Amino acid sequence: MKKYIIGISAYYHESSITLLSENKLLDYIKEEEVTRVKGDYKFPFQTLKLIINKYKIKNSQIEAIVFYEKPFLGWSAITYNALSSPIKKWKMVLNQFQKFWTGSLSFSSDLLKIIKIPKKKIFYCPHHISHALNGIYFTSNQKKNFLIFVIDGIGDGETMSIFKKINNEIITEKKCVYPHSIGLFYSTFTQFLGFNVNEGESKVMGLASYGTPIFKDFILNKIISIKNDEILIDETWFSFTSEPERSYSEKFENKFGKPGKLIDYSDFKSDEFARLANIAASVQSATEELIKILIAIFVKKTSIKNIIFSGGVGLNSRVMQIVSEMNEIEELTVPASPGDAGSSLGAAIYGNMVLSNFKFPEFELYPGKFYNENIQSNIFKRLFKKIELNNGIEDAVADLIQKGNIIATFINQREFGPRALGSRSLICAGNQNKVVEKLNIEIKKREKFRPLAPMIRDENFDKYFSCANNSKHNLLWMGMTVDVKEEMINKYPKAVHIDHTSRVQIINKYNDLFYSLLLKLEQKDVDILINTSFNIAGDPMVFDFVDCYTNMKRMDIQYLLADNGLYKINSI
Repeated sequence: MKKYIIGISAYYHESSITLLSENKLLDYIKEEEVTRVKGDYKFPFQTLKLIINKYKIKNSQIEAIVFYEKPFLGWSAITYNALSSPIKKWKMVLNQFQKFWTGSLSFSSDLLKIIKIPKKKIFYCPHHISHALNGIYFTSNQKKNFLIFVIDGIGDGETMSIFKKINNEIITEKKCVYPHSIGLFYSTFTQFLGFNVNEGESKVMGLASYGTPIFKDFILNKIISIKNDEILIDETWFSFTSEPERSYSEKFENKFGKPGKLIDYSDFKSDEFARLANIAASVQSATEELIKILIAIFVKKTSIKNIIFSGGVGLNSRVMQIVSEMNEIEELTVPASPGDAGSSLGAAIYGNMVLSNFKFPEFELYPGKFYNENIQSNIFKRLFKKIELNNGIEDAVADLIQKGNIIATFINQREFGPRALGSRSLICAGNQNKVVEKLNIEIKKREKFRPLAPMIRDENFDKYFSCANNSKHNLLWMGMTVDVKEEMINKYPKAVHIDHTSRVQIINKYNDLFYSLLLKLEQKDVDILINTSFNIAGDPMVFDFVDCYTNMKRMDIQYLLADNGLYKINSI
Protein backbone atom coordinates (compact mmCIF):
# COMPACT_ATOMS: atom_id res chain seq x y z
CA MET A 1 0.00 0.00 0.00
CA LYS A 2 1.38 3.38 -1.05
CA LYS A 3 2.28 5.88 1.65
CA TYR A 4 2.01 9.65 1.27
CA ILE A 5 3.42 12.81 2.82
CA ILE A 6 1.55 16.08 2.29
CA GLY A 7 3.14 19.52 2.72
CA ILE A 8 0.88 22.56 3.10
CA SER A 9 1.54 26.30 2.90
CA ALA A 10 -1.35 28.63 3.71
CA TYR A 11 -2.86 31.72 5.37
CA TYR A 12 -0.33 34.38 4.34
CA HIS A 13 0.78 34.18 0.70
CA GLU A 14 -0.44 31.84 -2.04
CA SER A 15 -1.61 28.58 -0.50
CA SER A 16 -0.22 25.39 -1.97
CA ILE A 17 0.04 21.63 -1.47
CA THR A 18 2.92 19.30 -2.28
CA LEU A 19 2.48 15.53 -2.38
CA LEU A 20 5.36 13.07 -1.87
CA SER A 21 5.22 9.30 -2.11
CA GLU A 22 7.95 6.70 -1.96
CA ASN A 23 10.64 9.39 -2.15
CA LYS A 24 9.13 10.98 -5.27
CA LEU A 25 7.60 14.41 -5.81
CA LEU A 26 4.18 13.46 -7.20
CA ASP A 27 2.26 16.71 -7.34
CA TYR A 28 2.22 20.41 -6.55
CA ILE A 29 -0.86 22.63 -6.83
CA LYS A 30 -1.61 26.17 -5.70
CA GLU A 31 -5.07 26.88 -4.33
CA GLU A 32 -5.45 29.87 -6.66
CA GLU A 33 -5.25 27.56 -9.66
CA VAL A 34 -8.31 25.65 -8.49
CA THR A 35 -10.40 28.46 -6.99
CA ARG A 36 -9.37 30.98 -9.69
CA VAL A 37 -8.82 33.62 -6.99
CA LYS A 38 -5.46 35.27 -7.66
CA GLY A 39 -3.13 34.96 -4.69
CA ASP A 40 -5.61 32.80 -2.75
CA TYR A 41 -4.03 32.46 0.70
CA LYS A 42 -6.80 30.66 2.57
CA PHE A 43 -6.51 27.08 3.78
CA PRO A 44 -6.40 25.02 0.55
CA PHE A 45 -9.66 23.10 1.03
CA GLN A 46 -10.31 22.71 -2.71
CA THR A 47 -6.78 21.65 -3.59
CA LEU A 48 -6.60 19.15 -0.74
CA LYS A 49 -9.87 17.55 -1.81
CA LEU A 50 -8.64 17.40 -5.41
CA ILE A 51 -5.35 15.74 -4.39
CA ILE A 52 -7.11 13.16 -2.21
CA ASN A 53 -9.61 12.27 -4.93
CA LYS A 54 -7.07 12.30 -7.73
CA TYR A 55 -4.75 9.80 -6.02
CA LYS A 56 -7.52 8.00 -4.12
CA ILE A 57 -5.65 8.54 -0.86
CA LYS A 58 -7.03 6.85 2.24
CA ASN A 59 -6.38 8.29 5.67
CA SER A 60 -4.43 5.18 6.62
CA GLN A 61 -1.99 5.84 3.75
CA ILE A 62 -0.94 9.24 5.06
CA GLU A 63 2.33 9.09 6.98
CA ALA A 64 2.48 12.81 7.76
CA ILE A 65 0.86 16.13 6.96
CA VAL A 66 3.33 18.96 7.48
CA PHE A 67 2.54 22.66 7.86
CA TYR A 68 5.22 25.05 6.63
CA GLU A 69 5.59 27.05 9.84
CA LYS A 70 4.92 27.04 13.58
CA PRO A 71 1.77 29.16 13.76
CA PHE A 72 1.99 30.69 17.22
CA LEU A 73 5.50 32.05 16.68
CA GLY A 74 4.54 34.35 13.79
CA TRP A 75 1.33 35.56 15.42
CA SER A 76 3.01 36.23 18.76
CA ALA A 77 5.94 38.18 17.25
CA ILE A 78 3.68 40.67 15.50
CA THR A 79 1.29 40.85 18.46
CA TYR A 80 4.12 41.43 20.94
CA ASN A 81 5.48 44.26 18.79
CA ALA A 82 2.02 45.84 18.53
CA LEU A 83 1.41 45.55 22.28
CA SER A 84 4.68 47.39 22.96
CA SER A 85 2.84 50.59 21.90
CA PRO A 86 -0.83 49.62 22.21
CA ILE A 87 -2.22 53.15 21.83
CA LYS A 88 -0.15 54.04 18.75
CA LYS A 89 -0.56 50.55 17.26
CA TRP A 90 -4.14 49.83 18.32
CA LYS A 91 -5.22 48.96 14.76
CA MET A 92 -2.59 46.23 14.57
CA VAL A 93 -3.49 44.94 18.04
CA LEU A 94 -7.13 44.66 16.99
CA ASN A 95 -6.21 43.04 13.69
CA GLN A 96 -4.01 40.44 15.38
CA PHE A 97 -6.68 39.35 17.84
CA GLN A 98 -9.28 39.21 15.07
CA LYS A 99 -6.95 36.89 13.13
CA PHE A 100 -6.36 34.61 16.11
CA TRP A 101 -9.08 32.15 15.08
CA THR A 102 -8.86 32.60 11.31
CA GLY A 103 -5.14 32.49 10.58
CA SER A 104 -2.55 29.74 10.75
CA LEU A 105 -3.43 29.01 14.38
CA SER A 106 -6.52 27.26 13.00
CA PHE A 107 -4.48 24.92 10.76
CA SER A 108 -5.15 21.73 12.71
CA SER A 109 -8.90 22.30 12.97
CA ASP A 110 -9.14 23.28 9.27
CA LEU A 111 -7.19 20.20 8.24
CA LEU A 112 -9.33 17.84 10.30
CA LYS A 113 -12.42 19.07 8.46
CA ILE A 114 -11.07 17.26 5.39
CA ILE A 115 -8.85 14.47 6.73
CA LYS A 116 -9.40 12.58 9.97
CA ILE A 117 -5.92 11.54 11.06
CA PRO A 118 -4.27 11.31 14.47
CA LYS A 119 -2.70 14.57 15.61
CA LYS A 120 0.60 12.74 16.01
CA LYS A 121 0.77 12.64 12.19
CA ILE A 122 0.48 16.44 11.96
CA PHE A 123 3.93 18.04 11.93
CA TYR A 124 4.98 21.70 12.01
CA CYS A 125 8.17 22.70 10.22
CA PRO A 126 9.91 25.97 11.20
CA HIS A 127 9.12 28.53 8.49
CA HIS A 128 12.67 29.28 7.39
CA ILE A 129 13.61 25.59 7.47
CA SER A 130 10.79 25.03 4.94
CA HIS A 131 12.41 27.65 2.71
CA ALA A 132 15.87 26.16 3.25
CA LEU A 133 14.85 22.59 2.40
CA ASN A 134 13.04 23.84 -0.70
CA GLY A 135 16.33 25.45 -1.74
CA ILE A 136 18.47 22.36 -1.10
CA TYR A 137 16.11 20.31 -3.30
CA PHE A 138 17.04 22.40 -6.37
CA THR A 139 20.82 22.27 -5.97
CA SER A 140 23.01 20.46 -8.48
CA ASN A 141 24.38 18.23 -5.73
CA GLN A 142 22.51 17.90 -2.44
CA LYS A 143 25.50 16.27 -0.75
CA LYS A 144 27.58 19.45 -0.89
CA ASN A 145 27.98 21.82 2.02
CA PHE A 146 26.03 25.06 1.58
CA LEU A 147 25.54 28.45 3.15
CA ILE A 148 21.78 29.03 3.02
CA PHE A 149 20.25 32.51 3.08
CA VAL A 150 16.52 32.74 3.75
CA ILE A 151 15.31 36.33 3.47
CA ASP A 152 11.63 37.25 3.29
CA GLY A 153 8.99 39.48 4.87
CA ILE A 154 8.36 37.52 8.04
CA GLY A 155 7.91 33.89 9.05
CA ASP A 156 7.66 32.56 12.60
CA GLY A 157 8.61 36.08 13.67
CA GLU A 158 11.89 35.89 11.76
CA THR A 159 12.85 37.99 8.74
CA MET A 160 16.22 36.45 7.88
CA SER A 161 17.85 33.14 8.71
CA ILE A 162 21.29 32.03 7.65
CA PHE A 163 22.08 28.34 7.93
CA LYS A 164 25.08 26.14 7.32
CA LYS A 165 24.34 22.79 5.74
CA ILE A 166 27.22 20.55 6.77
CA ASN A 167 26.78 16.96 5.57
CA ASN A 168 23.37 15.92 6.94
CA GLU A 169 23.04 18.70 9.47
CA ILE A 170 21.51 22.18 9.17
CA ILE A 171 23.06 24.60 11.67
CA THR A 172 21.70 28.06 12.43
CA GLU A 173 24.33 30.74 11.85
CA LYS A 174 22.26 33.92 12.20
CA LYS A 175 18.69 35.13 12.64
CA CYS A 176 17.05 38.56 12.37
CA VAL A 177 13.59 39.21 13.75
CA TYR A 178 10.55 41.35 13.06
CA PRO A 179 10.20 44.23 12.26
CA HIS A 180 13.72 44.47 10.79
CA SER A 181 13.01 43.01 7.37
CA ILE A 182 14.39 43.46 3.86
CA GLY A 183 11.25 41.82 2.47
CA LEU A 184 8.87 44.20 4.27
CA PHE A 185 11.11 47.14 3.33
CA TYR A 186 10.83 46.23 -0.37
CA SER A 187 7.10 45.53 -0.11
CA THR A 188 6.55 48.97 1.42
CA PHE A 189 7.96 50.55 -1.72
CA THR A 190 5.88 48.14 -3.80
CA GLN A 191 2.71 49.45 -2.18
CA PHE A 192 3.87 53.08 -2.39
CA LEU A 193 4.51 52.70 -6.13
CA GLY A 194 0.91 51.56 -6.65
CA PHE A 195 1.34 47.79 -6.97
CA ASN A 196 -0.15 44.96 -4.91
CA VAL A 197 2.06 43.66 -2.12
CA ASN A 198 3.16 40.01 -2.60
CA GLU A 199 2.44 40.26 -6.31
CA GLY A 200 3.81 43.57 -7.58
CA GLU A 201 7.41 43.25 -6.38
CA SER A 202 8.42 41.91 -9.80
CA LYS A 203 6.90 45.03 -11.37
CA VAL A 204 9.04 47.22 -9.14
CA MET A 205 12.09 45.25 -10.29
CA GLY A 206 11.14 45.76 -13.95
CA LEU A 207 10.37 49.44 -13.46
CA ALA A 208 13.71 50.00 -11.70
CA SER A 209 15.69 49.64 -14.92
CA TYR A 210 14.03 52.74 -16.32
CA GLY A 211 15.19 54.95 -13.46
CA THR A 212 18.28 56.29 -11.73
CA PRO A 213 18.88 55.28 -8.09
CA ILE A 214 19.03 58.85 -6.83
CA PHE A 215 17.74 57.88 -3.35
CA LYS A 216 19.96 54.85 -2.83
CA ASP A 217 22.45 56.47 -0.46
CA PHE A 218 19.67 58.17 1.47
CA ILE A 219 17.83 54.85 1.88
CA LEU A 220 20.94 53.04 3.10
CA ASN A 221 21.89 55.85 5.47
CA LYS A 222 18.49 56.71 6.90
CA ILE A 223 15.95 53.92 6.33
CA ILE A 224 17.63 50.49 6.33
CA SER A 225 21.16 49.29 6.94
CA ILE A 226 23.37 46.40 7.98
CA LYS A 227 25.03 46.96 11.37
CA ASN A 228 27.28 44.24 12.79
CA ASP A 229 25.61 41.65 10.52
CA GLU A 230 22.11 42.70 11.69
CA ILE A 231 19.37 44.14 9.48
CA LEU A 232 18.13 47.38 11.00
CA ILE A 233 15.22 49.54 9.85
CA ASP A 234 14.13 52.92 11.18
CA GLU A 235 10.49 52.27 12.06
CA THR A 236 9.55 55.94 11.69
CA TRP A 237 9.53 55.50 7.90
CA PHE A 238 7.03 52.63 8.04
CA SER A 239 3.55 51.91 9.33
CA PHE A 240 3.33 48.13 8.76
CA THR A 241 3.87 47.59 12.49
CA SER A 242 0.87 49.76 13.38
CA GLU A 243 -1.56 49.64 10.42
CA PRO A 244 -2.71 46.45 8.67
CA GLU A 245 -3.60 48.19 5.40
CA ARG A 246 -0.76 50.66 4.83
CA SER A 247 2.98 50.05 5.00
CA TYR A 248 4.54 53.53 4.71
CA SER A 249 4.34 56.42 7.15
CA GLU A 250 3.53 60.10 6.64
CA LYS A 251 7.26 60.79 6.97
CA PHE A 252 7.88 58.39 4.07
CA GLU A 253 5.31 60.17 1.92
CA ASN A 254 6.77 63.59 2.77
CA LYS A 255 10.15 62.41 1.49
CA PHE A 256 9.18 60.51 -1.65
CA GLY A 257 6.08 62.46 -2.71
CA LYS A 258 2.59 61.25 -3.50
CA PRO A 259 2.05 57.50 -3.93
CA GLY A 260 2.04 56.09 -7.45
CA LYS A 261 -0.99 54.86 -9.38
CA LEU A 262 -1.18 52.37 -12.23
CA ILE A 263 -2.16 55.13 -14.66
CA ASP A 264 1.20 56.82 -13.99
CA TYR A 265 3.02 54.10 -15.95
CA SER A 266 1.25 54.55 -19.28
CA ASP A 267 3.57 57.28 -20.59
CA PHE A 268 7.28 56.46 -20.52
CA LYS A 269 8.20 60.08 -21.27
CA SER A 270 6.23 61.73 -18.48
CA ASP A 271 7.85 63.36 -15.46
CA GLU A 272 5.70 61.21 -13.17
CA PHE A 273 6.94 58.00 -14.76
CA ALA A 274 10.53 59.19 -14.32
CA ARG A 275 9.92 60.10 -10.66
CA LEU A 276 8.46 56.71 -9.82
CA ALA A 277 11.09 54.85 -11.86
CA ASN A 278 13.82 56.65 -9.90
CA ILE A 279 12.25 55.53 -6.63
CA ALA A 280 12.01 51.93 -7.92
CA ALA A 281 15.64 52.05 -9.07
CA SER A 282 16.68 53.30 -5.65
CA VAL A 283 14.95 50.56 -3.65
CA GLN A 284 16.16 47.90 -6.09
CA SER A 285 19.76 49.11 -5.98
CA ALA A 286 19.66 49.44 -2.18
CA THR A 287 18.34 45.87 -1.88
CA GLU A 288 21.09 44.56 -4.13
CA GLU A 289 23.68 46.32 -1.96
CA LEU A 290 22.20 44.96 1.29
CA ILE A 291 22.22 41.38 -0.01
CA LYS A 292 25.78 41.69 -1.29
CA ILE A 293 26.94 42.98 2.10
CA LEU A 294 25.26 40.11 3.96
CA ILE A 295 26.64 37.44 1.65
CA ALA A 296 30.17 38.85 1.81
CA ILE A 297 30.04 38.93 5.64
CA PHE A 298 28.89 35.35 6.08
CA VAL A 299 30.98 33.79 3.33
CA LYS A 300 34.03 35.31 5.01
CA LYS A 301 32.82 34.16 8.42
CA THR A 302 32.03 30.56 7.44
CA SER A 303 34.39 30.01 4.46
CA ILE A 304 31.45 28.32 2.65
CA LYS A 305 31.12 29.59 -0.93
CA ASN A 306 28.24 27.46 -2.25
CA ILE A 307 25.16 29.61 -1.71
CA ILE A 308 21.46 28.78 -1.58
CA PHE A 309 19.11 31.75 -1.56
CA SER A 310 15.47 31.19 -0.62
CA GLY A 311 12.57 33.16 0.81
CA GLY A 312 10.43 35.74 -0.96
CA VAL A 313 13.37 38.04 -1.75
CA GLY A 314 14.71 35.18 -3.89
CA LEU A 315 11.94 35.94 -6.41
CA ASN A 316 13.86 39.10 -7.31
CA SER A 317 15.69 37.63 -10.29
CA ARG A 318 17.85 40.74 -10.78
CA VAL A 319 19.18 40.46 -7.21
CA MET A 320 19.91 36.81 -7.89
CA GLN A 321 21.97 37.75 -10.95
CA ILE A 322 23.96 40.23 -8.86
CA VAL A 323 24.61 37.51 -6.28
CA SER A 324 25.69 35.00 -8.94
CA GLU A 325 28.34 37.46 -10.17
CA MET A 326 29.94 38.03 -6.75
CA ASN A 327 33.60 37.03 -6.58
CA GLU A 328 33.07 35.72 -3.05
CA ILE A 329 30.90 32.78 -4.14
CA GLU A 330 31.47 29.66 -6.20
CA GLU A 331 27.90 28.53 -6.87
CA LEU A 332 24.39 29.93 -6.45
CA THR A 333 21.09 28.06 -6.26
CA VAL A 334 17.73 29.79 -6.02
CA PRO A 335 14.77 27.37 -6.00
CA ALA A 336 12.08 27.47 -8.67
CA SER A 337 9.57 28.83 -6.15
CA PRO A 338 11.56 30.51 -3.34
CA GLY A 339 8.51 32.19 -1.79
CA ASP A 340 5.91 30.77 0.57
CA ALA A 341 4.03 28.84 -2.13
CA GLY A 342 7.14 26.74 -2.74
CA SER A 343 7.52 26.12 0.97
CA SER A 344 4.88 23.40 0.92
CA LEU A 345 7.63 21.37 -0.82
CA GLY A 346 10.07 22.25 1.97
CA ALA A 347 7.48 21.22 4.55
CA ALA A 348 6.87 17.89 2.80
CA ILE A 349 10.63 17.27 2.61
CA TYR A 350 10.85 17.99 6.35
CA GLY A 351 8.28 15.25 6.95
CA ASN A 352 10.21 12.94 4.65
CA MET A 353 13.42 13.65 6.54
CA VAL A 354 11.86 13.00 9.93
CA LEU A 355 10.63 9.64 8.68
CA SER A 356 13.64 8.66 6.55
CA ASN A 357 16.73 10.32 8.05
CA PHE A 358 17.61 13.33 5.86
CA LYS A 359 16.55 11.75 2.58
CA PHE A 360 15.55 14.08 -0.25
CA PRO A 361 12.99 13.03 -2.88
CA GLU A 362 14.07 12.55 -6.49
CA PHE A 363 14.28 15.77 -8.50
CA GLU A 364 11.24 16.69 -10.61
CA LEU A 365 10.65 20.10 -12.17
CA TYR A 366 7.26 19.18 -13.69
CA PRO A 367 5.40 17.38 -10.89
CA GLY A 368 1.87 18.71 -11.48
CA LYS A 369 0.46 15.70 -13.29
CA PHE A 370 -3.06 16.40 -14.49
CA TYR A 371 -5.91 14.05 -15.33
CA ASN A 372 -4.92 12.25 -18.53
CA GLU A 373 -8.54 11.30 -19.24
CA ASN A 374 -9.51 14.96 -19.63
CA ILE A 375 -7.71 15.19 -22.95
CA GLN A 376 -9.86 12.32 -24.20
CA SER A 377 -13.12 13.43 -22.61
CA ASN A 378 -16.24 14.32 -24.58
CA ILE A 379 -16.17 17.84 -23.16
CA PHE A 380 -12.63 18.38 -24.41
CA LYS A 381 -13.60 17.10 -27.84
CA ARG A 382 -16.45 19.60 -27.94
CA LEU A 383 -14.15 22.48 -27.05
CA PHE A 384 -11.21 21.57 -29.30
CA LYS A 385 -10.71 19.92 -32.66
CA LYS A 386 -7.60 17.85 -33.22
CA ILE A 387 -5.60 18.83 -36.30
CA GLU A 388 -4.40 15.83 -38.28
CA LEU A 389 -0.62 15.87 -38.55
CA ASN A 390 1.17 14.42 -41.56
CA ASN A 391 4.71 15.35 -40.66
CA GLY A 392 4.76 15.34 -36.84
CA ILE A 393 3.57 17.70 -34.15
CA GLU A 394 6.81 19.73 -33.97
CA ASP A 395 6.77 20.47 -37.72
CA ALA A 396 3.15 21.63 -37.63
CA VAL A 397 3.67 23.87 -34.60
CA ALA A 398 6.90 25.30 -36.03
CA ASP A 399 5.08 26.22 -39.26
CA LEU A 400 2.31 27.97 -37.35
CA ILE A 401 4.81 29.89 -35.23
CA GLN A 402 6.81 30.98 -38.27
CA LYS A 403 3.60 32.32 -39.81
CA GLY A 404 3.10 34.61 -36.82
CA ASN A 405 0.72 32.56 -34.68
CA ILE A 406 0.69 32.56 -30.89
CA ILE A 407 0.32 29.03 -29.51
CA ALA A 408 -1.18 28.12 -26.13
CA THR A 409 0.20 25.04 -24.38
CA PHE A 410 -1.57 22.53 -22.14
CA ILE A 411 0.92 19.83 -21.18
CA ASN A 412 0.00 17.05 -18.77
CA GLN A 413 2.87 17.64 -16.35
CA ARG A 414 2.62 21.18 -14.98
CA GLU A 415 5.66 23.18 -13.94
CA PHE A 416 6.69 23.77 -10.33
CA GLY A 417 6.59 27.39 -9.21
CA PRO A 418 5.20 30.74 -10.37
CA ARG A 419 6.93 30.93 -13.75
CA ALA A 420 5.57 29.28 -16.88
CA LEU A 421 8.11 26.74 -18.13
CA GLY A 422 6.23 25.45 -21.16
CA SER A 423 3.39 23.43 -19.65
CA ARG A 424 0.98 26.34 -19.26
CA SER A 425 2.52 28.86 -21.61
CA LEU A 426 1.84 31.17 -24.52
CA ILE A 427 4.63 30.96 -27.07
CA CYS A 428 5.56 32.75 -30.29
CA ALA A 429 8.62 33.46 -32.44
CA GLY A 430 11.10 35.68 -30.65
CA ASN A 431 12.10 37.60 -33.78
CA GLN A 432 8.59 38.72 -34.81
CA ASN A 433 8.54 42.02 -32.95
CA LYS A 434 4.93 42.99 -33.70
CA VAL A 435 3.66 39.58 -32.58
CA VAL A 436 5.69 39.76 -29.36
CA GLU A 437 4.40 43.25 -28.63
CA LYS A 438 0.82 42.17 -29.31
CA LEU A 439 1.21 39.21 -26.95
CA ASN A 440 2.66 41.36 -24.16
CA ILE A 441 0.45 44.46 -24.35
CA GLU A 442 -2.81 43.52 -26.08
CA ILE A 443 -3.27 39.88 -25.09
CA LYS A 444 -1.51 39.59 -21.73
CA LYS A 445 -2.28 43.22 -20.81
CA ARG A 446 1.05 43.64 -19.05
CA GLU A 447 2.73 46.96 -18.33
CA LYS A 448 4.88 48.24 -21.19
CA PHE A 449 7.99 48.30 -19.01
CA ARG A 450 7.89 44.52 -18.44
CA PRO A 451 9.56 42.42 -21.18
CA LEU A 452 8.68 38.82 -22.00
CA ALA A 453 11.01 35.90 -21.42
CA PRO A 454 13.07 34.06 -24.04
CA MET A 455 13.27 30.26 -24.26
CA ILE A 456 16.36 28.70 -25.90
CA ARG A 457 18.10 25.36 -26.25
CA ASP A 458 21.01 25.01 -23.85
CA GLU A 459 23.43 24.47 -26.73
CA ASN A 460 22.66 27.92 -28.18
CA PHE A 461 22.78 29.83 -24.90
CA ASP A 462 26.32 31.21 -25.23
CA LYS A 463 25.51 32.73 -28.63
CA TYR A 464 23.13 35.25 -27.06
CA PHE A 465 23.71 35.33 -23.28
CA SER A 466 26.44 35.27 -20.65
CA CYS A 467 26.20 33.62 -17.24
CA ALA A 468 28.53 32.00 -14.75
CA ASN A 469 28.38 28.24 -15.38
CA ASN A 470 28.16 27.44 -11.68
CA SER A 471 24.79 29.22 -11.51
CA LYS A 472 23.42 28.26 -14.92
CA HIS A 473 21.18 25.48 -13.59
CA ASN A 474 18.86 28.17 -12.20
CA LEU A 475 17.92 29.08 -15.78
CA LEU A 476 16.04 25.80 -16.18
CA TRP A 477 13.34 27.52 -14.10
CA MET A 478 14.10 31.22 -14.87
CA GLY A 479 15.63 31.73 -11.43
CA MET A 480 17.63 34.82 -12.36
CA THR A 481 18.30 37.32 -15.11
CA VAL A 482 21.43 37.22 -17.26
CA ASP A 483 23.28 39.71 -19.45
CA VAL A 484 22.57 39.62 -23.17
CA LYS A 485 25.06 39.86 -26.04
CA GLU A 486 24.89 42.19 -29.02
CA GLU A 487 23.43 39.51 -31.28
CA MET A 488 20.46 39.11 -28.92
CA ILE A 489 19.78 42.86 -28.95
CA ASN A 490 19.90 42.94 -32.74
CA LYS A 491 17.82 39.84 -33.48
CA TYR A 492 15.44 39.56 -30.49
CA PRO A 493 15.06 43.10 -29.04
CA LYS A 494 11.57 42.49 -27.58
CA ALA A 495 12.98 39.83 -25.25
CA VAL A 496 15.64 42.19 -23.88
CA HIS A 497 15.04 44.51 -20.96
CA ILE A 498 16.18 48.12 -21.10
CA ASP A 499 19.17 47.24 -18.88
CA HIS A 500 20.29 44.62 -21.43
CA THR A 501 19.27 41.62 -19.37
CA SER A 502 16.77 38.82 -19.94
CA ARG A 503 15.12 36.27 -17.67
CA VAL A 504 15.83 33.35 -19.94
CA GLN A 505 14.70 29.73 -19.73
CA ILE A 506 17.14 27.17 -21.05
CA ILE A 507 15.76 23.94 -22.50
CA ASN A 508 17.65 20.67 -22.40
CA LYS A 509 16.62 17.16 -23.41
CA TYR A 510 14.83 16.79 -20.07
CA ASN A 511 12.06 18.83 -21.76
CA ASP A 512 11.93 16.78 -24.95
CA LEU A 513 8.87 18.40 -26.58
CA PHE A 514 10.23 21.94 -26.51
CA TYR A 515 13.74 20.75 -27.28
CA SER A 516 12.45 19.12 -30.48
CA LEU A 517 10.29 22.15 -31.32
CA LEU A 518 13.25 24.50 -31.01
CA LEU A 519 15.31 22.22 -33.24
CA LYS A 520 12.62 22.52 -35.92
CA LEU A 521 12.43 26.30 -35.54
CA GLU A 522 16.18 26.67 -35.86
CA GLN A 523 15.80 25.36 -39.42
CA LYS A 524 13.58 28.40 -39.99
CA ASP A 525 16.13 30.82 -38.45
CA VAL A 526 14.20 31.07 -35.17
CA ASP A 527 16.31 29.83 -32.25
CA ILE A 528 14.46 31.72 -29.52
CA LEU A 529 10.82 31.37 -28.51
CA ILE A 530 8.98 33.90 -26.40
CA ASN A 531 7.45 32.15 -23.39
CA THR A 532 4.96 33.76 -21.03
CA SER A 533 2.42 32.29 -18.64
CA PHE A 534 -0.96 31.16 -20.00
CA ASN A 535 -3.15 33.77 -18.31
CA ILE A 536 -4.16 37.39 -18.59
CA ALA A 537 -2.23 39.63 -16.20
CA GLY A 538 -3.87 39.54 -12.77
CA ASP A 539 -5.40 36.08 -13.23
CA PRO A 540 -4.04 32.73 -11.96
CA MET A 541 -2.29 30.53 -14.49
CA VAL A 542 -4.59 28.24 -16.49
CA PHE A 543 -5.19 24.99 -14.63
CA ASP A 544 -7.67 22.74 -16.47
CA PHE A 545 -9.04 22.55 -20.00
CA VAL A 546 -12.10 24.69 -19.16
CA ASP A 547 -9.79 27.49 -18.01
CA CYS A 548 -7.81 26.82 -21.16
CA TYR A 549 -10.80 27.25 -23.46
CA THR A 550 -12.12 30.31 -21.60
CA ASN A 551 -8.79 32.12 -21.76
CA MET A 552 -8.18 31.26 -25.40
CA LYS A 553 -11.57 32.74 -26.26
CA ARG A 554 -10.79 35.90 -24.25
CA MET A 555 -7.37 36.21 -25.90
CA ASP A 556 -8.53 35.20 -29.38
CA ILE A 557 -5.89 32.46 -29.62
CA GLN A 558 -6.73 29.64 -32.03
CA TYR A 559 -4.17 26.88 -31.47
CA LEU A 560 -3.46 24.63 -28.52
CA LEU A 561 -0.41 22.38 -28.15
CA ALA A 562 -1.11 19.39 -25.89
CA ASP A 563 0.76 16.17 -25.12
CA ASN A 564 -0.97 14.12 -27.76
CA GLY A 565 -1.34 16.60 -30.57
CA LEU A 566 -2.16 20.03 -31.90
CA TYR A 567 -5.69 21.33 -31.50
CA LYS A 568 -7.75 24.22 -32.80
CA ILE A 569 -10.43 25.85 -30.72
CA ASN A 570 -14.06 25.15 -31.67
CA SER A 571 -16.83 27.71 -31.77
CA ILE A 572 -19.64 26.60 -29.46
